[in-house]
Amino acid sequence: MTTFYGFLLIRSEKHRCATSQPIPHWALFCLFLVSLIGELGYAQTFPASFSQVQVVNGLSSPTVAAFAPDGRIFVAEQAGALRVIKNGNLLPTPFVQLSVDPSGERGLIGFVFDPNFNNNHYVYVYYTVPGTPAHNRVSRLTANGDVALANSETILLELDNLSSATNHNGGSMAFGKDGKLYIGVGENANAANSQILDNYLGKILRINSDGSIPADNPFQTGSVAKRSIWAYGLRNPYTITVQPGTGRLFVNDVGAGTWEEINDATTGGLNFGWPSAEGNSSNSAFTNPVYAYGHGSGDGIGCAITGGTFFNPANTNYPASFIGKYFYQDFCSNWINVLDLSTTPATRASFATGLPANALSILTGPDGNLYYLSIATGALYKIIYNSPNPDPGTFAITGVTIVNCATVSAGQRSVSLNPQYAGLTGQPVSFSIANEFPATTNPGPYTLTLYTDNPTITLKATQRGTSGTASFTYNWLAACTGGSTPNTPPTVAASIANQSATVGQNVSFSIPAGTFTDAETPNNLTYSVSGLPAGLAFSAPSTITGVPSASGVSTVTVTAKDPGNLSASTTFTITVNPGSTPNPGTFAITGATLVNCATISPGKRSVSLTPQYSGITGQPISFSVTNEMLPTTNPGPYTLTLYTDNPTITLKAVQSGTPGEASFSYNWLTACSGAARQGIESSSLLRIVVLGNPAVNETVEIDIQGATGESLRLQMLDQQGRPVSERNIQEAGAIERLTMPLGKSSGMYFLQATTSTQREVVKISKP
Repeated sequence: MTTFYGFLLIRSEKHRCATSQPIPHWALFCLFLVSLIGELGYAQTFPASFSQVQVVNGLSSPTVAAFAPDGRIFVAEQAGALRVIKNGNLLPTPFVQLSVDPSGERGLIGFVFDPNFNNNHYVYVYYTVPGTPAHNRVSRLTANGDVALANSETILLELDNLSSATNHNGGSMAFGKDGKLYIGVGENANAANSQILDNYLGKILRINSDGSIPADNPFQTGSVAKRSIWAYGLRNPYTITVQPGTGRLFVNDVGAGTWEEINDATTGGLNFGWPSAEGNSSNSAFTNPVYAYGHGSGDGIGCAITGGTFFNPANTNYPASFIGKYFYQDFCSNWINVLDLSTTPATRASFATGLPANALSILTGPDGNLYYLSIATGALYKIIYNSPNPDPGTFAITGVTIVNCATVSAGQRSVSLNPQYAGLTGQPVSFSIANEFPATTNPGPYTLTLYTDNPTITLKATQRGTSGTASFTYNWLAACTGGSTPNTPPTVAASIANQSATVGQNVSFSIPAGTFTDAETPNNLTYSVSGLPAGLAFSAPSTITGVPSASGVSTVTVTAKDPGNLSASTTFTITVNPGSTPNPGTFAITGATLVNCATISPGKRSVSLTPQYSGITGQPISFSVTNEMLPTTNPGPYTLTLYTDNPTITLKAVQSGTPGEASFSYNWLTACSGAARQGIESSSLLRIVVLGNPAVNETVEIDIQGATGESLRLQMLDQQGRPVSERNIQEAGAIERLTMPLGKSSGMYFLQATTSTQREVVKISKP
């Protein structure tokens, strides 16, 4: 119970800066009573015809749940076990047991399946590595059935060392429509981290599935941490969820004392404002949430947003009005609300109240139902809808359809069958065969191995909410041999048209629904795809997506398999074009456009320029400036610090796939002095002038220029990025002279100045 109490306490105090004070036994007992009353004392309230059922219990401090593509449910436990729910049963052996630091909000707190899981079997985990100091890690595991393959862990990302604070770890992960892995990282109870771009804390990260950094991330230069950032200014981004189809990416950020936020991070590079802003802000530098709710007790208010899901299932019996809505939940107030995103602003409605305490990780199941976890009860719940249909009559098994009957040996058969029912109400049906097949609520067909000396079997079924057990005696051997139609393989009903694509451009293609047909089970075919071009992948049930990385023609094979393991295949071609114009001519640097030229000192300039090219093929270009800038494939403009005694520089460029090196001599000083100069003037460029560096005292005097009329924030940071002092100016003058405190320790300090459009950092040495 110790782990449960500790996790409950910290979780329910997410909105505060929790400290590591010892908890009296009476306080723990009170927490237990509050939890118990929250579970037993409030009736669950749902819209008409909705109710909830418990899927499994016996979970220990569950943190997050997700459906595998094959229908199994995985649940992470804080102490490091990743559990598997299969056919409605919690398996005793975990998928993996990781060694974690489970204190506070640490532990195994996130996982996600690879979009191509059916082929590569990858599972990604986010957990706290024990140590002094501890840190969070993102790793990739390989599944081998219901357990992870031994020694398959591949470490993708080691996050920053953690302080003694055990809260605000984030942990949510999701794959975007672009195939990239998005990771939510909390600021470790140090608010300043959220605005520091050289660490991972208080951010949404975006990486490739192999741990590398995408070239199109918002920050293309700087430290590894900075180049990994997708969004920042977050406190504890506890949930990331992606809308099927649109790829819209929402981040639920747990607030401090006032607001819980639902943020739209579909676009990269956004700053959500923490710690300067919580909820909506008038500062144009910050992106406001799609929706925010306040703190308190009652429906629609709470303490911590701990779950969110877009409701876009492939199939559901829920009313159509819920399709496309966003469901979210609160940890303390035990409710689920639903957000209508079609209105401006988005509008909230109540959905469920009085739920089991400490709910989190709401998700949309492949069966079209909502699911969520409760820490207080250690259980997974499913919310079902009972269509208000008229009485269907008596529930019964009325017959059986043979799907396949294959000979295994002289006295043994592999039989696949589907029971037929009357009196269905839409509630789950549990099916079994006496002595042959255990009870399951999974839909058929059901496959079992039978012996010819036992030709008759007894089918059993119970329907939730209907009394009694339906029974049916079935002579399977007679059905197999007495003239019933044997299973036949699928057939190709229509060819797939050849497709074309372009290197570097998104592809999304669905296998047409009428490509295959099957005499016995036309709606139960499963697809597999091989021979795809590099950069493309198949996602069940029928979609090919990705970004081609190389040109060429690929012959793609699509195979459809029926429940009896018979199959048919068809092929089509995908031609990937290089995306370049023919005969572009000789590759050369033809000139340079001056973007900005700012005076730093009488003999020193800050110059920003963009080279101009001819003969571009669309392939990557590596640009450099001799003795001034190393080669880079990042796009311009490029900013250099140059001296007036060296007025001419040599620009160099190499285009991939094009022989030779382009060269261009450029007199930047003449361009700076000429009338054609473009860009912002030097007076509007943010500059920090330190009046005495190295510093001799515990304070340093500085001048700030280039922030006239803007809101200005100054932060002094030590070598570990920890804030030492801070100043905020609502409306800066042309020159602001300030005195900033340094720390008492000797060493290097960093002064960071930030406006709504510019950011500048200088080093200050204190001997």
